[in-house]
Amino acid sequence: MENILKIGMTGVVVSILVMLLRDMQSKVAPLLAILGSLVILAFVVKSAKNTTDAIKVLFDDSGIGNETVKEVIKIIGIAYVAEFSSSVCKDIGENSIATKIETAGRIIILMMSIPWAAALLEAVKTLM
Repeated sequence: MENILKIGMTGVVVSILVMLLRDMQSKVAPLLAILGSLVILAFVVKSAKNTTDAIKVLFDDSGIGNETVKEVIKIIGIAYVAEFSSSVCKDIGENSIATKIETAGRIIILMMSIPWAAALLEAVKTLM
């Protein structure tokens, strides 16, 4: 709860400052937006440790191996990095680059998911 308050307040303060600087035609506004985004990301990464530990416990209890856990965490990480990077690009007006980052993230996740889909299909075949 404490982290979301920090994240929310940081976002609001940075947004207000960026809005004020943009009104003054400042070239510092996009840099401040990026810096604010990085500070928020730092809060999230700090909190993510608990989440990854909880995911590992969940998978350990289910009997699924550590490699699977690592793959799931990588896929989640790729999704978040792609979304964060895309958002920063959109914030500074680079929508074309943002779209390419989003597409690259989706393709990478798809490629990482293919072995899982193949294993699932094999499991379904054995049940038939």
